[in-house]
Amino acid sequence: MTDTEINNQKEFFENVRLDDAGELIVKSSDYYIQHAIDRILDNYGDAVSVEDKNKDLLKFGRNKLVNTTPSTLMHLPAGTDNEAYISDNLINTVSSADSGDTEDILIEGHTVAAGVFTFIVQTATLNGQNQVTLTTPLARVSRVRNDGNTDLLGEIYIYQNDTDTNGVPDTNSLVHLITDSGLNNSEKAATTIANDE
Repeated sequence: MTDTEINNQKEFFENVRLDDAGELIVKSSDYYIQHAIDRILDNYGDAVSVEDKNKDLLKFGRNKLVNTTPSTLMHLPAGTDNEAYISDNLINTVSSADSGDTEDILIEGHTVAAGVFTFIVQTATLNGQNQVTLTTPLARVSRVRNDGNTDLLGEIYIYQNDTDTNGVPDTNSLVHLITDSGLNNSEKAATTIANDE
């Protein structure tokens, strides 16, 4: 892009510059976002744009069992302080602790292949306390939210293949996300960043 083309673009954007490859980069008006973008470029040589991806990363969570041991901010089975991260797509099951849950839920997570994480969103239809197999097995699960018109009744579990008792997985270390009873969104303040993000 030439200097004339850049000057023409300036009427639309406050801060514009060219990267080393001659590509137009729009600078953010938010100092902290621009600082992060500049650090990524300086440290890793990667030109990134918050505007191009147009994807928020807002994570929130709580852990009612936190004690003196560092713990992941997410609902975990009793006696479990942190999620057991895995390196294969083994998270393949969802179930509810309430037989009345038959809603569609949206599941956000990541698959992995040769160490490369890819973000995906999939829908699963709950079948009460019965196990439902995910369409795409995951290596990470980040968020679950109700996609139906009826509130969720029971705790929703996303986990690796396991036996269960009334919809609750029997092996705590195989659980990767729990949505509290009566909530329509998970509370997990942890995520994975995909390779293209």
